[in-house]
This record gives sequence, structure tokens and C-alpha cells, in this order.
Amino acid sequence: MLKVEHYFDKHGEITMFVGRLIPGIRQLISVPAGLARMNLARFCLFTSLGAGIWVFVLTALGYWVGKNQQKWEGAWSQYGSQITLAMFGIVTVLVICYVWNHRRKNARQA
Repeated sequence: MLKVEHYFDKHGEITMFVGRLIPGIRQLISVPAGLARMNLARFCLFTSLGAGIWVFVLTALGYWVGKNQQKWEGAWSQYGSQITLAMFGIVTVLVICYVWNHRRKNARQA
């Protein structure tokens, strides 16, 4: 706990800012900040800055896709089911690998 507090005293602001830009980390970065009792005003400021960039990027992307909707609709109608099946396959393989790896580690420890 002292290591977390020391780290956030030294690098808390940049950690919050960058953490909000990284998928997967963005949802959990608040936990160590809370454990370290990071200053609430600074937490809100750097969270807003990091999240604001992400919101801007997604909004700009949505605007661009909306302006080119006919191109996207054509591509999606042609390749949409194949993309969906590929993504489902990738997620399935990842879940199977995770379960297999987890069971293998538990078997070694037993």
C-alpha cells in the first residue's frame, strides 16, 4: 500500500492521464488512485483530460464514418458476416486458451 501511495505521489497525474487512453486500463486506473488517496480535484482534472481526448477521437471517427456512410454500408453488406464470424472465432480461441492456461497453472500448483 505504501508503494502505491508513493508512486501516485510521484507520478499520479500522468498515470491517470495516460491510463484513460489505454483500453482495458481505463476501467481500472481509478482503483490505485483511490488506494493512494489521490487528490480529488487533480484526479478529476487528469481523468477529464484523458477521457476527453478519447471522446474527441471517437466523435471524430463517428462523424467521418457518418459522412462516408454509403461506402461503409457497401463494405459491411459485402463483408459484415465474414468479419463477425472471424471476430467470434478469435474471441472463442482466446477464451479457450485462457481456460486451458488457467487449468494448467492450477494443475501444477496442486
